[in-house]
Amino acid sequence: MNTLKSLIEILEKSTKVSVIEEAEAAVVVSEKGGRIIGIFLDNSPNLLWVHPRLEEALVRGEWNIGGLRLWVSPERNFFYANPEKFEEWFCPTGLDPAEYKLMKTGYMSLLLESRISAYDNLLHSNLEGFIRREIKLLEVSRRHLKLWIREGIIGEYVSRVNPWILAQVPIGLRNVGTVLVPVKKKSEPIHYFTIIPKDRLYVDSDHISFKIDGEMVTKLGVRPEDLRETGRGEIAYIT
Repeated sequence: MNTLKSLIEILEKSTKVSVIEEAEAAVVVSEKGGRIIGIFLDNSPNLLWVHPRLEEALVRGEWNIGGLRLWVSPERNFFYANPEKFEEWFCPTGLDPAEYKLMKTGYMSLLLESRISAYDNLLHSNLEGFIRREIKLLEVSRRHLKLWIREGIIGEYVSRVNPWILAQVPIGLRNVGTVLVPVKKKSEPIHYFTIIPKDRLYVDSDHISFKIDGEMVTKLGVRPEDLRETGRGEIAYIT
């Protein structure tokens, strides 16, 4: 599954597949889950993580097939049966895999749409609506690829909901990766689930780095006022 050909062969057994190709780049999009499931550049392995037993996961209808997918916040409200204590996590099937359909393909672009639904366990209210995902391959050069992704939700809900783009990435040959977030001086990282141990977190004058290896579940937050540019968040991942 680390090659473009093998990934497409497995996906086509269970779902429709669309591939955006230009020069040395290929972006694989599956209708199942409405996600980018593969990014290949200059004969590279897949730059995204996919389920190691992808074919079985697709047959079972699992949500976590990997890739780059829709997520929504507040996560606490929709993904926890006991949101007050952050307990009993689950993934609402109305959000993922939902019911995506490939609506339109064009030059280096495509459009996916789906009905979505989820129950807010904190506000005790339903989210019902539609999601539209637009994906474009903007730029390709040697060792470089730029994607443009826009998501919009239209529906009914008593509060606010925000779409995320969540990327699942491989942790590399040494089973460890590093997230880098450029920030201003004297920035203060936010510990979301629990305090991130000092051996995993490093704060420098111009960036915050965060070690990930799959051995600990936590989140790193950065305050808007600590971003280098107002309203513009940046993140890098190194394996």
